[in-house]
Amino acid sequence: VLEKSSASLTSLVPLSSKEQPATTSDILLNTYERLQEVIREPTLADRNALRRCIVEDANAISAFNEPLAGASRFIASLCEITSALESLTQVVLRGGGDISDAANTVHQELVRVRCAEYQFAGIPPQMASFLVEAGLFLSLLELFVEMSISPERYAQIVLRIRGVVTDAQKYVAISRWGMVGAPCDQALSLISAILEPLDCEQADGKKILSVGTFGHLLATHAPFLPDSFPDVGNIRSKWAQISEPNRDVAVEKPLRFVAGLPCAVRLVASLNYLDENDLRNLRVDYPNNSRDYFRPRPTDISKEGDRISSLVLISSSEAWSDAADVTLTLVLLASSSSQKIVAVPLLDSPSGAQPSSVRLRAHPMTRT
Repeated sequence: VLEKSSASLTSLVPLSSKEQPATTSDILLNTYERLQEVIREPTLADRNALRRCIVEDANAISAFNEPLAGASRFIASLCEITSALESLTQVVLRGGGDISDAANTVHQELVRVRCAEYQFAGIPPQMASFLVEAGLFLSLLELFVEMSISPERYAQIVLRIRGVVTDAQKYVAISRWGMVGAPCDQALSLISAILEPLDCEQADGKKILSVGTFGHLLATHAPFLPDSFPDVGNIRSKWAQISEPNRDVAVEKPLRFVAGLPCAVRLVASLNYLDENDLRNLRVDYPNNSRDYFRPRPTDISKEGDRISSLVLISSSEAWSDAADVTLTLVLLASSSSQKIVAVPLLDSPSGAQPSSVRLRAHPMTRT
């Protein structure tokens, strides 16, 4: 069960912001209530169909009502996350499909959760806690799939399970948002139940976390949405607008430089709704599908944190026969001790869904 049904709107806390009229609050809260009530549908197919309708409605609100864009897109993300949680639980834990094909899907959905965590500002503590718990569940589900397919790697997988649990506990104690809601009993119970056999195994080696036990714990401890969504209208998308390099000039005039040597490109952009804890990075994507990451110096970012002006280094060890596209994208790096780094792109507008990036033509040449 991934959404708790709600009998009425009384459990949903209305907005207190004077900037948001009551009708604004109603639009967002009614959309969230519809998402909570999805669980009343009898089949998974019906539930996912309703979630898709809610996503379409939320995206329409985002496109035509900029003040509500961030909150609407966040609710759309919640729809997609809850749909994935239930579908993956059905496929992986209840025998509804081929488990060997699920690993990539689980990882993709974990990336989606990371994007929801990092792409929005003003997330209420309850929702921040839900995203942490969803990330915990998907990370453990990913390891369950690996344990099922490769039981001979049990010792290494157990170490990674401990790392995932430790990361979740750290998020509960100290959150990037400064305050995170108290974890639900479901999440605490899951952590405790998983650690029990692992601690016993470490102590006397007589009890292990079997695949069957692991799967049962996940199947009975799926995260669910919070009952309330306070201050929903305060959520904003984190976005950036690149003003330099100029998009037209960057494409029309190839940047020529000597292969094997770095070439500096000035990047200037405005930053919106980012806080001091966000890791601002630039990702450089090359035509051969390789990529580099570049972190600007602290002095490249204004004291107010709303503007970046930095030199980005691009390079190629080999000369190219012709000019080709290189893409610069502003990203936030979501990282933890137990998971691979996920590059979450900043958006290019408050109501858009495209990454904040610029494409330029580069042509590394041989030294003459």
